[in-house]
Amino acid sequence: MRSNAIIAILIAYFAFSIPAQADPSAQARKTIQALYNKKNAAVARQDLVTAVSVYADEFSSVDQDGVISPTTRDDKLRLYNKMVHTDQPGVRKSTVKERDTVVSAKPISGGIVVVEKGDYTFTMFGENSKVLKQHVVGTFREFWAKKGDTYLLTQSRILSIHKSAFLDGEPVKAPPEPTP
Repeated sequence: MRSNAIIAILIAYFAFSIPAQADPSAQARKTIQALYNKKNAAVARQDLVTAVSVYADEFSSVDQDGVISPTTRDDKLRLYNKMVHTDQPGVRKSTVKERDTVVSAKPISGGIVVVEKGDYTFTMFGENSKVLKQHVVGTFREFWAKKGDTYLLTQSRILSIHKSAFLDGEPVKAPPEPTP
């Protein structure tokens, strides 16, 4: 009987004295979600320099056919500027909203592989009271490389994507995406 009590005490001692191991995937997910939140908030307030600061200069996107498109951070800045600061005739203002949500995150050597769901809306308000809204929803596999004390987004591969466009609430063919 006494030996059972000693064994129970020893088990309890070792169970509570061994530090719990942090889940590296949970920490990676939290870290990358914070970076997405930083980018999304910066886009919302049109602080485009901060928005593109999460991208590595050697960023590339890969479409569903496997075509790789290298894009520099400056290219991303030009693209955001075209969407936010439209100087097109007849356009009164435009807005961009982004929401990125980490679905999974896996730390690997040199960085973190993330699957994320993106929800992006670009709206242009015309001087003629017309409203053009483009909406993109997709799932992407992305690689965030460890650079110093942070992570930078180096590649985004489209896993699935759906694009739609509406003019005054009526569906229209989506205009081509602006190029940087």
